[in-house]
Amino acid sequence: GRSLACACQDGSDHPVLVYEIPSGSLRGEFQGHFGIVYSLSWNKSDTLLLTASSDGTARIWDIQKFGESQIRLLPHPGFVYT
Repeated sequence: GRSLACACQDGSDHPVLVYEIPSGSLRGEFQGHFGIVYSLSWNKSDTLLLTASSDGTARIWDIQKFGESQIRLLPHPGFVYT
């Protein structure tokens, strides 16, 4: 694909940022995690992004819908590392 996803910590927020490659321009971001994001994974068609976090959730995001809530929330009783 032509996108790079990364997670960061900005104060108490933990946004997931998606950049266009090779220009490096920010395509958009997803908000929703309340803890450190440990893992990110694309689906085969690069249209969905799965994130796993220390907030005890895995979330699936539609990269055509920046600024919206995740399309699926997968709760877990502990940290999700992968």
